[in-house]
Amino acid sequence: FTIAGVAGTSGNVNGAGDTARFKLVRGVDAANGAIFVMDAQNYLVKQITLNPGGNPLDSSSWHVALLAGDGTNAHADGVGNSAQFQYSQHLAASPSGRLFVASYSGDALRRIESTSSVLPFLGSSGSGSAEPVKVSNSTSYYNDGTDVRPYYSYSPQGGIAPSASFQLDQWDFLIPEDVAAFEFVMMVESETASVAALDAVLTTESPFAGSDNVFVRLVAGHPTEYGHADSTGPGALFRSVYGMDTSDDGTLFLTDTSNQSIRMVYPDGSVYTIAGDASRYGTPTSTTGDLVAFKSPRGLAVNSAGTVLYVVEGISHVIVRISLTSVWSDRTDPKNWNVRVIAGTGISGYVNGDGTVAQFASPYGIAMTEEDSMLYVTEFSFDKVRGLRLSGSDPNNPLHWQVALTAGSSATTSTAGYVDSLGSGARFDGPVGIAEGPDGNLYVADQDNYRIRRVTPGGRVTTVAGTGAFGHVDALTGTASQFGQLFFIDCDDAGYIYSADWGTNGLRRTSIATGETKTIAHGGSAPYKDGPGSAAFFNNLFGVTVTNAGDVYVGSVGGVFRVSRIIDDAAR
Repeated sequence: FTIAGVAGTSGNVNGAGDTARFKLVRGVDAANGAIFVMDAQNYLVKQITLNPGGNPLDSSSWHVALLAGDGTNAHADGVGNSAQFQYSQHLAASPSGRLFVASYSGDALRRIESTSSVLPFLGSSGSGSAEPVKVSNSTSYYNDGTDVRPYYSYSPQGGIAPSASFQLDQWDFLIPEDVAAFEFVMMVESETASVAALDAVLTTESPFAGSDNVFVRLVAGHPTEYGHADSTGPGALFRSVYGMDTSDDGTLFLTDTSNQSIRMVYPDGSVYTIAGDASRYGTPTSTTGDLVAFKSPRGLAVNSAGTVLYVVEGISHVIVRISLTSVWSDRTDPKNWNVRVIAGTGISGYVNGDGTVAQFASPYGIAMTEEDSMLYVTEFSFDKVRGLRLSGSDPNNPLHWQVALTAGSSATTSTAGYVDSLGSGARFDGPVGIAEGPDGNLYVADQDNYRIRRVTPGGRVTTVAGTGAFGHVDALTGTASQFGQLFFIDCDDAGYIYSADWGTNGLRRTSIATGETKTIAHGGSAPYKDGPGSAAFFNNLFGVTVTNAGDVYVGSVGGVFRVSRIIDDAAR
């Protein structure tokens, strides 16, 4: 059986055995499962190995790689393909990790030694090609600032017990023909069975840095290119990711505000537009996802099954319900999503009542506290928190939704201010993000007050953190903490609020109990790159959401980031 090369056809081609070419094969020997060849008139030494799981009788299952020589008929010692050979014939392989080559024209006996002291060779490739070795079967990727790197996601059945291990998938590498050695560094992250807050640090001076125990990576989107494209990972394009929420299966839903669309992102980074389009601009009407138009979709909330979304339309001043036609429908097809306006007349104002008469003034954030039956919305222009309660049986019917004031002035104009009080006695200044906490209370990013506020279901408003001054100050108490321009926030079940601080490019963590505020990761003006929270760079943060496992997704102008814990000795 011929395992490499074609009889009667000479050349110099490495790679799969059926496409490889040699020119006057002379010395041949084998050791440790590999074959070593002196390709005499190409003045090269090559190694032939069987691909994992390959058929040894099939030449396409064998791989030919260059070990040494630059193809010049000369004599020079050196590393890998910086060495040179004269016309050489005989070759012998030692299992201990050495090759011996007899140089006929050079009258010399040469030794080739592996840096790993074992055969097959995994030694240096010398001054050869800089083409990188690639992983062919990774499930995702991350960007380290210079290149896109492979990323694996594992979901062992039943999870992993403390100190236990599980079988990794086989990693398949694509190796350029002139690369004889490579190395890789592996960083391991984890999702915990019960929610564990992401690590955060007290930052004391600029430039602010985050924690070494979290890892930031771009899941979908591009760090420097913006647009509207459905694809996977860096092939997908966004313009501004605002409202975000995840279903129980880990699917991320978001509003791409400047693209007037609602997008869905699977854990592998594949992106689908399920409603709206960058080419359509208009007030939403009752239709389907492939036909609806938006002007400025902002906040978003999704049910646990990922089949019902509520979206705030900021410029059109309406609240929209988007539901899958059936639980068996393909979620990636926008035709399978029904769109219904459930509250708002399309005119800015302050009117309570059923959804057909209710009016809002630049609604921004939305929280769903009871699936399909209780919603809370922030109003940026009129500085209020409003509640929407389902009063009938049909959540698609605006007559079955009742809108009422929860907190903020009852005036029909803006009454911006800062007052902790009950109901209509409270004052906000530009409330944006809103989320339900594990204690059943609502938490609001009060943007122009530079504070995070607590709102009970009964309308009692108090301050959790923030001095009222713009800044980036981490502190052990809420009364000393400072924020920049907050956008969206979310809460985990461990008792922490996560906020996207657009004003200072920081992902912050605030304790619900004490107001203690620390920095998880911090951006800056440097080019985007993935990495630990202390070294990653991102900017223009808008959206944020927490998964059931406690990982955090962050939305920016160009894409979606995932922030997760790194396993270390502290067992985070």
